[in-house]
Amino acid sequence: ASLQGLDVDTYAFWKASRLHNSGVNRDLSLELLHDLLIDVDKNSGTGDGLSAMITTHEIWKRYGLLVTPDRRYTGSPNVFDGGWKYLEFDGLKIFFDKMCPANTIFLPNFDHLTLYEESDIRWSEEDGSLLKFEGSTDAYIAFLVYYSNLGTDYRRAHGVLEDISH
Repeated sequence: ASLQGLDVDTYAFWKASRLHNSGVNRDLSLELLHDLLIDVDKNSGTGDGLSAMITTHEIWKRYGLLVTPDRRYTGSPNVFDGGWKYLEFDGLKIFFDKMCPANTIFLPNFDHLTLYEESDIRWSEEDGSLLKFEGSTDAYIAFLVYYSNLGTDYRRAHGVLEDISH
């Protein structure tokens, strides 16, 4: 992969941490998660700036079940709560996203991510009219236009763990 002439195979400083198993899924383990954190820190020196982990619902649940035996119950002795509101690993919150690719955990560093916007969100008036007649029903439609992209100034500050079974 390259961006504006910077090929990650040629320019190692542009390569993010990617731990994978060549397309063969493996069980999630605490060791794999530690390996990812260590790899990002060794490659970038920004281990303290890591922000969160983002994964699928299935892997989020798998991690919760992995650490359930280590759970400590506090509070009222008459209440047993069998679920969890959020999960953490090494102080990083783990979030799920339905758009996350399967078998993947992302480790972004929000300090090195920027939202680049071409323009503000606006209603489309390309043909001179905000409302457009639907045609097949008695309805008008309008739509928003927003051109933006998420970019990084330091790819090595991010990581991804791939090929995780769920």
